[in-house]
Amino acid sequence: MEDMSAKQLLDIAALGKIYQALWSPDGSNIAVMAANADDSASLYLMSSDGTARRLLLSNARGALAWAGEHLVLRYRDEGNPEEYSAFETKLRIIDPTTDPPQEQLVSNDWKMPYAEPGIHTYIDVSPDQQWIQFSDEGVTGLTSVLGTPVQHAPSGHWKGEQSILTFSRHEQMMQTGRLFEFDPATGEERDLGISANAA
Repeated sequence: MEDMSAKQLLDIAALGKIYQALWSPDGSNIAVMAANADDSASLYLMSSDGTARRLLLSNARGALAWAGEHLVLRYRDEGNPEEYSAFETKLRIIDPTTDPPQEQLVSNDWKMPYAEPGIHTYIDVSPDQQWIQFSDEGVTGLTSVLGTPVQHAPSGHWKGEQSILTFSRHEQMMQTGRLFEFDPATGEERDLGISANAA
């Protein structure tokens, strides 16, 4: 008979306070961000049974997500008051399959102005694990898992199992909205010809 008892996978005594822990898409590894003594954080990769802990980054910060075999950290740098920006959102894409892990910094002028921030904060990976979309309190962006930002990309939702974004564009004067599709691989936008009342 299968043992259904709970098992502790993470050694809290050794890791300290755990900020985030995420299973890899194939369930073979766990990515763990844990606090250091100086209030910074470290990013570890562990096997599915909690053993074979490996340090990936000693200065990790931000929101964590998996994109296929890659790890993504969305974080903020301080803004530039002369440019009236409160902060700039950046991504770190990490390949934990290499030793040492290869890392790529992705920046695309994703800046939050000194204005009322939005409320949505998330990282959303496409069904094929090749595209990373994020929202950071009003700052939105889209990049390939290889670190190539998509210029002027809309913020939307992945279309089922397809790596196509669907989004709406509202016409304030007409109080209506129209649905569109966006293909990040080609940069092409298509009007679906569907209108709805915005009220």
